[in-house]
Amino acid sequence: MQLWLEWFKCVFMPRKACSRTKTFTWMVFALIGFSALPDLRGVTGLARAGYLKEKFYHNLLHLFHSPALKISMITALWTSLSLKLFRPVLHKGKLVLLLDGLKVPKEGKRMPGVKKLHQESSNNSKPPYIFGHSLQSMALLVHFSRGLFHAIPLISRIHEGIVLSSLHRESLPEKVHGLLGSLLKHMSRKILLVADAFSSNKKSSFPSWKKGITSFPGSGTIPRPMSLSRERRPG
Repeated sequence: MQLWLEWFKCVFMPRKACSRTKTFTWMVFALIGFSALPDLRGVTGLARAGYLKEKFYHNLLHLFHSPALKISMITALWTSLSLKLFRPVLHKGKLVLLLDGLKVPKEGKRMPGVKKLHQESSNNSKPPYIFGHSLQSMALLVHFSRGLFHAIPLISRIHEGIVLSSLHRESLPEKVHGLLGSLLKHMSRKILLVADAFSSNKKSSFPSWKKGITSFPGSGTIPRPMSLSRERRPG
């Protein structure tokens, strides 16, 4: 019970992101479901985790489309909270952010944002093409117990498959830069961005130098003083 009390203290801090008390209550219920999720079956999994009655299922479903839930404000509040709750890794006085893409297979035929995606992988067990969501995510690198490190997710957005306007023609690296910009205004320290080679190009990294970000192109390694990987270093 003590763990849940501490959990609720943290969850109550993003209260400002909800314009109504009822919206906040449903958001808390959804977060309880994510924390005790028994399976990965979408909203029905959240309902089972919280023992929600069947007649309230659509109320929970509407939460994720409600304008009363301000996602940008939740991101800002969660970023500020993460810097207080955890002990960030600092490299020469800079916060370390990890950037990577994620492709999640989906089987829904009419699910928004689902498109045919190519998987750039040398793993033979993965199919070369899948239908699913393509997301870009950023995480904060923090110290963990026993000298280990942990990545705290800060923001994740679907950047492919959703077209809001015919005039909106940003490339994927440009969208990634916008994702980073939405986090920078909530951080007082300079940033060391660790990304793969795809994200480390002129469009996504060059404007970042003006905002106090150091780009580190991914090559399977990161700086030696804080190495997290035992992958083979390129010769």
